[in-house]
Amino acid sequence: MVELPASFWISVDKGGELWPRCDVMILDAGPMRAGRLLYVGHLGGKGPVAFSPPPPGGWTRVGNVRQVLYTRHDQGDKYHLFEPGQKVELHSHPSRKAWKLVLPDGCKVNRLGFEWP
Repeated sequence: MVELPASFWISVDKGGELWPRCDVMILDAGPMRAGRLLYVGHLGGKGPVAFSPPPPGGWTRVGNVRQVLYTRHDQGDKYHLFEPGQKVELHSHPSRKAWKLVLPDGCKVNRLGFEWP
């Protein structure tokens, strides 16, 4: 089990411009400052959140993931159990400021959370 501080937020790039569409980034959010990507989404009234995109390369595979437990600020504790047979991998960045879930092609993740797999 990997447990991250509450300052880490789940982020997706639905357009695939900054990272692959089915890579779900778990990034450290912090105060607004130069060089940070502004993410403005449905954050339960918490306002804008800034993420520092991780430097390219250097990712290390941690293992396969069966379930994600997370807290939505507007709905409380949530979980998503990945479908049996679907390969979902967790990778960490050497900075430890970024993690990513690599979901299978065709994944469905949006502002409401994980839909598929």
